[in-house]
Amino acid sequence: MAPLQFGILMIPYQMIDVAGPLDVLSSSSKAIISGFAKAGFPGYAEVLEKAVDIEFHHINESMDPVQMTAGFKVLSTISLSVVLTPGPFNFPLALVSSCKLM
Repeated sequence: MAPLQFGILMIPYQMIDVAGPLDVLSSSSKAIISGFAKAGFPGYAEVLEKAVDIEFHHINESMDPVQMTAGFKVLSTISLSVVLTPGPFNFPLALVSSCKLM
């Protein structure tokens, strides 16, 4: 099966909103589970066949670092010319100021 392609839009956000869920998802990935299985940790060999193959993509308009909360800077892994961000009519466009809006 092809890897699950998981994208994170690089708008300014609080790190905890993304870091926690990404850590949980990556902890269940084949890349992480296989490392533990190869090292001989008990139970990981059996779990490896159920692990998810995930590729994470940090999406931004450019490949420049994006400043987040607590001084973290995150690098994009893919650059797009246009990012469509659906939302309510009164969505605060200032949140996506680093992206081209159409």
